[in-house]
Amino acid sequence: MRHFSTGLPARNSACTSVIPLRRAAHRALFGLGLGSLALAARAQDLPAVGKLHQPILVNLKSGFNLSTYTGGGYIGWQTGLKGGFTGGLSATRRLAARSAWQVELLYTRKGAVRHDYWHTYTRSHAATLPPTSSENSCRAELHYLELPVLFTYGPGSGNRTGWYVAAGPQLGLAFDRQETVVPLGIRNAADYQEIVGKGPEPLTRWNWGYLAGLGYQIADGNAGIELRYSGDVSNVYRDGQGSGAFFSGSGNRFHNGTIQVLLNMVLSGGDWRWGHDAFPDPPTTPATEPARRSEPSPPQPQH
Repeated sequence: MRHFSTGLPARNSACTSVIPLRRAAHRALFGLGLGSLALAARAQDLPAVGKLHQPILVNLKSGFNLSTYTGGGYIGWQTGLKGGFTGGLSATRRLAARSAWQVELLYTRKGAVRHDYWHTYTRSHAATLPPTSSENSCRAELHYLELPVLFTYGPGSGNRTGWYVAAGPQLGLAFDRQETVVPLGIRNAADYQEIVGKGPEPLTRWNWGYLAGLGYQIADGNAGIELRYSGDVSNVYRDGQGSGAFFSGSGNRFHNGTIQVLLNMVLSGGDWRWGHDAFPDPPTTPATEPARRSEPSPPQPQH
């Protein structure tokens, strides 16, 4: 019988001896990985010593504001303050003992007032119309949704009792506008009110700004008050849209400036706990008492 050779070299005995070693190493590494996972799972069940529970607190914010136009030369110093409203929700996460991040979603009614506005009234249903003059008040109400992202610092950060400062950028979306005119010094002036501009079309729809303020938390951090200033960097109106009804044909190099006074109330925290209880103190390991030594019993009298 003829034997055919495969042409392949014979297996080296050294190579065959290496294979079992590799298999043993793989098994050892696999066992070590399983052991590490088991220890990690066991560590999660153990009480965390010195680890601070950091939930996200949901806060309700509501208050009033005073707004006007700033910058822009003539428009900036010819407009007065107008009252408005600010309200919404915020989410706070504590970073350290005196600092926290705070993200808010707010509705803000901004705008300005001009008291020397020239206007001719055209309402036909009025029995008498005020004369055409500059003795009128024009009020611009601008409606925004704003998203501030703030960094807070101080003992009251993260809804603890005490003061804190807050600062950061904000993004705003203008979604409505209305400008109205009423005569000054006339009885029942509201009956002659006329709308001279409305709709968000000429406004800068997306605008950037900044926010800075000072706050104080009371009632174990469950409530507080904040004094803020909100300033827009973007212009109120888009290029080529003028300045609305205030100054026809004028430029638009002016911005919103708003002073806000807000009340802050904690709605919920981690595990639906309130105030400082949302950040409980880290658990401590109870001290073990030393084992008591047994005293020898006194000798018994012998009878």
